[in-house]
Amino acid sequence: MQFEKIQRLLDWGGRFGVEIPSGVRFEFDEIEGIRCICTERIESPMLSIPSDLIIRKELLSLALPNITYKDADSNTYLKFLLAKLMYDCRDEQINELRGKFKPYLDCLPAVVESPLIWNPREQALLEGTNLGSSLRDKLHAIWREWYTAIQNCDIFDKTAIQKDLELYENYHGTSMEIIYESILKETVHRTPAVWYSFSAFLWSHLIFLSRAFPEYVLNSKCQKHHVMLLPIVDLLNHDYKCKVEWLGSAFKFSYKYLGSAEKGTQLYNNYGRKGNEELLSGYGFVLMDNPCSSVALRIKLTFDSISEILTSEPSIRLLTLEDYTTFAFDRRPGGNENPEGKNAEHIYREGVTYLICKNNEGSLQNMLSLFAYLNKVDQEDWKELASQFRGLQSLRLALDQKLRQIDVKCVETEPNLQYPIDHQRKQNAVTYKKEQISILKWALSLLKSKEKQWLSENKTALLTAKKVMKYDPRFLDEELPAMLGRSVDDYLASLSSHQFLALWISMKLFNRSFVAKYSWVEENYKNFISGKPNLAQICSDPEADSFHSALLEKSGARFSISVEDIRSVFQFLAGRTFTRLASRDQETILVRRLDKWSTLD
Repeated sequence: MQFEKIQRLLDWGGRFGVEIPSGVRFEFDEIEGIRCICTERIESPMLSIPSDLIIRKELLSLALPNITYKDADSNTYLKFLLAKLMYDCRDEQINELRGKFKPYLDCLPAVVESPLIWNPREQALLEGTNLGSSLRDKLHAIWREWYTAIQNCDIFDKTAIQKDLELYENYHGTSMEIIYESILKETVHRTPAVWYSFSAFLWSHLIFLSRAFPEYVLNSKCQKHHVMLLPIVDLLNHDYKCKVEWLGSAFKFSYKYLGSAEKGTQLYNNYGRKGNEELLSGYGFVLMDNPCSSVALRIKLTFDSISEILTSEPSIRLLTLEDYTTFAFDRRPGGNENPEGKNAEHIYREGVTYLICKNNEGSLQNMLSLFAYLNKVDQEDWKELASQFRGLQSLRLALDQKLRQIDVKCVETEPNLQYPIDHQRKQNAVTYKKEQISILKWALSLLKSKEKQWLSENKTALLTAKKVMKYDPRFLDEELPAMLGRSVDDYLASLSSHQFLALWISMKLFNRSFVAKYSWVEENYKNFISGKPNLAQICSDPEADSFHSALLEKSGARFSISVEDIRSVFQFLAGRTFTRLASRDQETILVRRLDKWSTLD
């Protein structure tokens, strides 16, 4: 049956002027679907399709003559057009158009294996992943696109789609089980009530998502978002490694394979470097050991932060998903450029997004720069050592939390006749999930190595509680006992490393007894306090105040350091330390502030 459909499609293409290279055959494979095999060695094979076989917005006036739409909405109505051609058998006015494209329509897949239409148990296989957590929002966005078009157009009989409208309006209070039973099943089985129902629109959306080409290949003056369907050309499967060229004119679209296609090999197209998350979401399959795969980390920023970075910090790259979404030979600008002049608040409304990829360590550096900026204190520059270390710790914590969310074993349940799990879908989910875990572990390992390198290279500018104990024995042997009397060891054991440093600095300032090796601490503190002439104006700090009270109670009359001095030291430490979040005891480290600093690599 599939072979007959393919042959009818090829015969149809031949009648309308499709040029297929000699030496190839199209066949059906149970796993890959339709594929193109070279029966001989071919030099630079080319496949061309005339413009009148291309499904694009120019056809809307023929199939939907009573609809008026904005150019920005043309893709939405193209989806309605495809759904009408597939499901509307009553409108005789489009019989000619439907008949013309029938061989192509017959070869379109009944189901695009996108997780959007998986049953609830299958979707549960993706829990914890970016894809799994985004499915409901993605479906809602598609539904909103359909709902908006329906409400803005008078040609649709809304009584026939009342169920779809009501489900959308109550979407956030409706379970995925109800949505699956009421809508998604109709998409899966291709049994929509009417051609303009949401289930029909969703099927059409998935066809465009998995098969559409950018129209600007044919028409450089069209909007970048305009798409089209290319019968027969879209039968070619994807391989990111193959080199191809897409050529367009007013009369035809041409695909050209660059190089020699060997006998027995598959003739591929190249849709660009797509990771398994994008492949699974849009096409329903994954590739083993896909070097293009990545893990997305989205960060929400305040508009003030975005504005400051865009105007004052050009070296910090603020990226969105659009910066990564390309076709095979797109050339997109880098950095924070905004070629379309869009409002920054609109561009970054969903936050900034970084893709972590094993073959691009630069992705981590971009994130490190942003996290250092977000963790700088007061007038501190994000390129300073303390900001860089805090940024690394914060990024490491974010990635570790993401890993913990994903790295949860799926609990096997008893077979469920209502929602059986498809074997191939399960394999795809497992492959995708393992890959996400592998990428995150790689990134965390890289950050751990980078932290180790920074600690080694900057050890003379770093001070820990252990170093104080080693290089300032007078503090432990004389100064602390003089203040506390006895039980010094018990008291020290109760302190965090941050509190220990606060105690040491406070006593050293009071006794004027900094050892020469760490005289820079006194110098840094004096520079800090010089901008605060009145210590009494330093705001109350619950942690500092509690620390002062406990110390006063412990030492009695021997302790005469004021609460204002303690608050000042705590404030100083807040801006000059970082905490190693991944260390066993979450060690706090004091960082020397230099007049000049260099960016860490």
